[in-house]
Amino acid sequence: MSEYYSNADNYEEELIYQEKTRMEKIFSMRTVKTILKSIMWVLVVLVYGMIFFRLCTGKPPKSVSGILWTDDALAVYEEYGDNLLIYSHEPVENIAEDGVSGIYDIIYIPASKTLQMTVRYNKNLAEDYYENEVQKRRDEIEDAVIKAEGYDRTQLSTLTEEQRERYNALIEERLAASLAEDPINVSDSQYPFVFVLRDNYGKVYTTYEYTADVKTLYRYQRLSFEGVDLFGGGQFMPETAYPSPETSDPAYIFKGPHASESNEITYLYLDMYYEKEVDIYGEAFSYPLQVYVSDVELEVYDFSKELPNGAVEGVTKITVENSKP
Repeated sequence: MSEYYSNADNYEEELIYQEKTRMEKIFSMRTVKTILKSIMWVLVVLVYGMIFFRLCTGKPPKSVSGILWTDDALAVYEEYGDNLLIYSHEPVENIAEDGVSGIYDIIYIPASKTLQMTVRYNKNLAEDYYENEVQKRRDEIEDAVIKAEGYDRTQLSTLTEEQRERYNALIEERLAASLAEDPINVSDSQYPFVFVLRDNYGKVYTTYEYTADVKTLYRYQRLSFEGVDLFGGGQFMPETAYPSPETSDPAYIFKGPHASESNEITYLYLDMYYEKEVDIYGEAFSYPLQVYVSDVELEVYDFSKELPNGAVEGVTKITVENSKP
């Protein structure tokens, strides 16, 4: 017998099962239960396997982690040496609300007013951008066709096959003409997205340097923003914490006027733009990431294992400018 049974009822049940034909055993409830149990365990293993895979692959590679020794960072290290003060803190938001991007490993160097972080996004994001833009153009054309032809959206499902073919052909014809007249600009860069920081005063930080790398499903960029005076002129964190304003729409804060009596930056947001469609005072490519608030816990960053050996190779400098008039 395949199992040990501790009472007579189970023993008798096993005898009945063993007397069944091969086909009866295959279609028995015992077989069904065994299959369902096996499926359940396979699903459990798959779920935990996927979680483990995401944890292992989502972490930035070493090439885009830690201090990016830009010229500004090197200059203050030469001045202060091992006494250079560097802070680190956990991101306020690791992943954007829409899941498009994430940030890691934030550090701040007060002496050079340098804020660094690593940004992650999916490798296929640029391809998705083109497809999304084409779909937006198609939707606009379809709205125009519906209005011009006198259609009602509620009646589209009742079109005959001939009417449906004519309707679709008209939309595709106008879409092709629109794309020929006004093509959607597609970047040929491996890293076609640019980034902008915004603070509570409405100031926009558009100049940064970066290094980049690719790992599994993602592209990573280590950003180093210039001129971020986090403590308002001081090299040490102010003792008074200024809470960030509360709002249901963060876009209203960092893109609108905001009065403040202090010089310290109380919060920072990071915006992501497709480099061919940049409007730093308009809609960004994805939902903004909150990078910093003044009451976040800052820790002194130990960089003893990251001492510079000169300028880092492969650093690209970017100044983000509007591509829209």
